[in-house]
Amino acid sequence: MAESIPHIVWMAGADGSTDYFNRRGTDYTGLPRQVNYGWDWVSLVHPADADRARLGWEHATRMGTPFVLSYRIRRWDGEFCWHAFRALPMRNRAGEIVKWIGTADDVQDLRWPCDEMGRVERQTNEFHALLGTVRDGADGGCVHQTDADAIRMQSPRIEISLLGAFGVRVGTNTIDHLSVSSQRLLVFLALHDRVVARLAMAGAMWPESSDQRAGNNLRAALSRLDCRMRLAVQVIPAGLRLAETVSVDLRAGQALAGRLLNSGALPAEADLSPAAVSALSIELLPDCYDDWVVAEAGDWRQLRMSALEVQARLLTASGRLAAAVGAARAAIKVEPLRESAHATLIRVHLAEGNQSEALWVFDHYRTLLDRELGLEPTRALWELVATLRSP
Repeated sequence: MAESIPHIVWMAGADGSTDYFNRRGTDYTGLPRQVNYGWDWVSLVHPADADRARLGWEHATRMGTPFVLSYRIRRWDGEFCWHAFRALPMRNRAGEIVKWIGTADDVQDLRWPCDEMGRVERQTNEFHALLGTVRDGADGGCVHQTDADAIRMQSPRIEISLLGAFGVRVGTNTIDHLSVSSQRLLVFLALHDRVVARLAMAGAMWPESSDQRAGNNLRAALSRLDCRMRLAVQVIPAGLRLAETVSVDLRAGQALAGRLLNSGALPAEADLSPAAVSALSIELLPDCYDDWVVAEAGDWRQLRMSALEVQARLLTASGRLAAAVGAARAAIKVEPLRESAHATLIRVHLAEGNQSEALWVFDHYRTLLDRELGLEPTRALWELVATLRSP
C-alpha cells in the first residue's frame, strides 16, 4: 500500500532514526534503496530550513507527539520544493513507541489535477486505515495503534455556512465562485449528518427527473467539484457524506438549541452569550427554495424559536434583563404571531418593572392577531396583564 499512494511514505524507529522510504520517496530525492538512512535525511533539507526541521523532529520523538511541519527538500535534480511532513507514533500495548510512520506531501503546487483527486483520496484513505491498526505476528501479537483523530490532520479544516448566506472556508481562506451544482451538492450533504445513499440523494435533489437522469446529474455535480471541495466529500460504498474535517454552522446551532431545551442540564455560560442569541436568530438559507431545503428550514425555525424563548427565560432568571429582551424579540421576529414569544417578552418587561412596555407588547400583539387571523389572545396571556389594567 505504501508503494501505491501518491505521497512520499517514510518510517523511523523509536529513536527517530529513519529506516524506510517508499519508492516514490527514493525516486523523488535520488536516495538509494537501503535499509537504514539514520539521520541522513537532514542533508536533503534546504539549509534555511534544516535546523527547524531537525529540532521539530527531535522534539516530536522526545515527547511522543505527532510531527507536523512544512519545509523544503531537495529533488533528484537539485531543486528544492516545499513539502508538508506528518508523522504519527505507533505504540505497543504497554504504550511504548516502537515505530513512527509518516508522509510527505508536495505542496509546491496544491492544484492537483481534478480527475486524479478521487483516486488520490481513496488510496490515501486506505493507507491511513492501514495505519490505524497494524498487527505484527513477530512480536507475540503486539498491536500498534495510532491516534485516529491525529490521522485526520492530513486534511485542512473546512467550514460550511448555511445560516444566512451559503459560504465555504478552507483553513483561513474563503472560497468564492463555486458553481451552483457544487453549492447544491455541499448544502445537501451539510443538511444530512450521516451517509446518504446516492439513489436517495439524486432523487431528492432532482425529483422531477427519472432515476437514471437524476443519477447522471449527481455524477456530473461530483465531477464539477474543484480540487479543494473534493476534500470535503467522502465517497464510500454506502453513499456520500461530508468528511470529518468539515464543520457546519447549522449543526453547531442545533447542538446549542438541544442543550438549551434539555431541561435537566444547567446551561453553559456560552449558551446564554450574545453570540449564542445571534446564532439562533439567523435563518437557514433564506434565498433557497428547493423543497429539501425548505423542509429543513422549517425544522430549524421551530427549533430556534423554542430555544430563544428558553434563552430569554434563563437570562431573566439570572437578572440579565436587557439580554433577555433581545432573545425574546429575536423569537418574535422569527414568528410575529407566536403567542409564547410575546408572553416571554411581556414577562421580561414585568421583571424590569416596565409595565407600560408590557402593555404595549400585549396591545400590539392583540391588534396583529385580530388583523391577520381574526383571533383574540388566549386567557393565559390576558391574565399576564390583567392586573395592569385594574383601576
